[in-house]
Amino acid sequence: MRNRIATDGKGFERELVIATFGDTRRGTIKIEPTDTVHFAHTYWDGGTRHTYAGICLTTKQRVRLPNYNPPQFGGPSEIAPYTTVPGVAIVEKTDFRGRVFYTVYVHPSNAAKMLPAAAKTVTDRDKALLGVFGGIIAAARGKELLELDATTDELQSLQDRGLIKCHKGKRPQRIGERATFVGYGKGFQGWKYPYDLGGAKITTDGKNCR
Repeated sequence: MRNRIATDGKGFERELVIATFGDTRRGTIKIEPTDTVHFAHTYWDGGTRHTYAGICLTTKQRVRLPNYNPPQFGGPSEIAPYTTVPGVAIVEKTDFRGRVFYTVYVHPSNAAKMLPAAAKTVTDRDKALLGVFGGIIAAARGKELLELDATTDELQSLQDRGLIKCHKGKRPQRIGERATFVGYGKGFQGWKYPYDLGGAKITTDGKNCR
């Protein structure tokens, strides 16, 4: 099972991305401690392309990595896993339909100083609630929370522990016991669920606790 850890993208991992790809934009960067890296296709395929760069963790000098042509141009149909070594990181840039994602692969011996603080203690119940904020569109969260019978105290506990965040000055809360069927104008009707979430979103800490 892959063990990718989300970060806020503001630490040493950002320096590595800048040094390898020159990308200074803010955003989440994932770190994966691993003994091997499986290179995905490094050519455009279905709107996706992966690019890899090696970098020394102490000097930030680039490290040469193997390069492979696409199979149709003589490259291998399968690429053997690349073995990571202490002191060197592999930065993966994934281009996916106009969006860019980064993952930094490091040898397990180098991982401790790069990872965020240990995940906060959470219960299975917390994980179930966090799953609503991390994997479901905002419009559907009320329905899922009602099915879980989430309470105001539970939601505000997630906020107080930094696992979700709301708009400034807002607190997530339950405002009723059941869903009601209402009209929204122009002939549209639908279910209104008894939650005021204050624009709640899952945080980096919340993602790492799921």
